[in-house]
Amino acid sequence: MRAQLLHLSGPRRGRTDTPGGEQVLLGCDREATIRFPQRSRVAPRHALLSFDDCGCDFLLRALDGEVFVNHRQVQEVILQPGDLIELGAGGPKARFRVWYGDGRTCKPVRTMLGDAAAVRRESGLVASSSTLVRDLLTQATRTLKVGFALLVLGLVGLAFGAGWVGGGKVTGNRLNQELEALRTELEQLRAGQQAQVSRAEVDAMRAELAARSAEIESLARARAIVRRVLERDSRGVCLIHGSWGLRVPDALRVPGGPEFLVDGKTGTRVEMRYTGSGFHVGGGQVVTNRHVALPWEDAEEIRRLVERGFQPSLFGLGVTFPGHPTLPADLAATRVRDADVIDVAVLTAAVPTDVPVLAIDDRPDTELRGETVLVVGYPTGVNALLARLDEDVARQVVDAAGGELEGIIAGLVARDAVTPVVTRGVLAEVHPTRLVYDAETTSGGSGGPVIGSSGDVLGVNFAITVGFGGSNFGVPIRFATELLR
Repeated sequence: MRAQLLHLSGPRRGRTDTPGGEQVLLGCDREATIRFPQRSRVAPRHALLSFDDCGCDFLLRALDGEVFVNHRQVQEVILQPGDLIELGAGGPKARFRVWYGDGRTCKPVRTMLGDAAAVRRESGLVASSSTLVRDLLTQATRTLKVGFALLVLGLVGLAFGAGWVGGGKVTGNRLNQELEALRTELEQLRAGQQAQVSRAEVDAMRAELAARSAEIESLARARAIVRRVLERDSRGVCLIHGSWGLRVPDALRVPGGPEFLVDGKTGTRVEMRYTGSGFHVGGGQVVTNRHVALPWEDAEEIRRLVERGFQPSLFGLGVTFPGHPTLPADLAATRVRDADVIDVAVLTAAVPTDVPVLAIDDRPDTELRGETVLVVGYPTGVNALLARLDEDVARQVVDAAGGELEGIIAGLVARDAVTPVVTRGVLAEVHPTRLVYDAETTSGGSGGPVIGSSGDVLGVNFAITVGFGGSNFGVPIRFATELLR
């Protein structure tokens, strides 16, 4: 009876260890029975797994590192088959089992497929496919190994070739290296051997290999999409900036007094300036948030003034695309969803023909969960743009503008310094009226596009969780398309 660990995540993910001996040291120390790389989160002598002859139990004890079993931290625990072991918070995970066989371990195909599925849930399809291939090469019966070799030699060339996109090889791709190593091992196994495997086993292996090939192709395509967003689509994402004030109600205005609320000390009109993001969807139409088009709606103190008769009014609204001067938005043509909490709007401007048009993703919301997403926009507004300049140049821009927002933006345009920020994350949740993802953003990024793995826009960024970048929000793009003309 021996302990067996199926590694679900971390540097050993996909491997099955069945060490002999009554004590198994887990860590990155040279003397460790199951050794992890030095740069992993695992301590040199992280934990000790030992067999208790008296109780015929396996005992796990924490040494230099934290140990979690079934998501609870432990110092010492008797393990049960199926227990989930985690070496440190967020560290490598492994599933504990007991091996009762004698001699070398040998897994049935059903167990191999189950282990591959377990690894996939923790570490994704690539690790899952690697797990199945490794098990077939190291823990299958001799007959199954040979049958697998005969099957894969006909398919591995296709899988390896999927790493080529547009005539250019995806260099440094770990997946292609693994496939090359696999092909070499299979060619060695094939020499002088013939065998047969069951149709069910062949079908299962064919499906896994096809999925592996698709994953390689998907990763290569994702690289091309990221490059396209950075080089092309980002030029279709604009900085939106405006100013607004409050019109004094007739009942409160003195004869000959100012039409708009003024500063009591200076006597000048009070103007609130702000920035946001938006993106071009064709025909001069720019999608953004409702709270960017109507910036006063979410302010509680403004709502109280509105109840007293003050009327919010935009003084001006501009859109600035990379490489172009600021364009005035047609305020009369602004479209929002009336009496609706959905935070989207569409602005109209004379957008130049060389500004890219971002494509809209028309897939159902139910297909989007788990997508890798790119969020593009101008978080923190001009502050982030100024921060990218040399300190002396940034100071010159601010001083020349006298600190005025529009002047600063004009100075940035003159230096070709208006470019959006692109962040990457995963779309974790999809709800009827919102998307939840962990791509970082902050105020000023409102209204920017959320681009999916297809390269098309699937949402409009609209809100953040303050103090926690792992949960930000977008509006599904279908709500914006309903406003387009």
